[in-house]
Amino acid sequence: MRIGILTTNTAHHRYFIRRLHRELPRGADIVLNVFEREPYPWRRRASRHFRRTFPNLWKGTVLNPYTQWGSQARAQDAFERAAFFADGDSSLPTSFPTHDVYSVNDSETRSLLGYKNPELVLVYGTRLVKPEIYERPRLGSLNAHGGLLPGYRGLDTNLWATWS
Repeated sequence: MRIGILTTNTAHHRYFIRRLHRELPRGADIVLNVFEREPYPWRRRASRHFRRTFPNLWKGTVLNPYTQWGSQARAQDAFERAAFFADGDSSLPTSFPTHDVYSVNDSETRSLLGYKNPELVLVYGTRLVKPEIYERPRLGSLNAHGGLLPGYRGLDTNLWATWS
């Protein structure tokens, strides 16, 4: 089985890719890994969440799942690197079929899917994927999302679902 991955380039996503690659059954191979670079609109989403939850200031500020502090993101990355990569190397092998694209929905991704022809695509950590992308693989696409859409988007969806 030929497998493609659509995700973002984070430590925990690289950990998952390496682990999946190592544990795939015989006959299965990752033929495509696409890292999406399009930045998530954290400020716009945080502002929208604040407006929707007003006048509940606690929910709109402290419990806002879209508030993203730079120091927190750096601390999370450092924690993940230490927890997932004991040897300090979080990179993927140089031979791994990785491509960086701005958006998983752009023409470059469509071309890569056509050229690499994965039978199944795994999606996690990207923005909303358009049907012309997720319908391409013969066996379809699997999207891993830890929270109920559309209410729980962004980071730590399971955590925010428990707070609501």
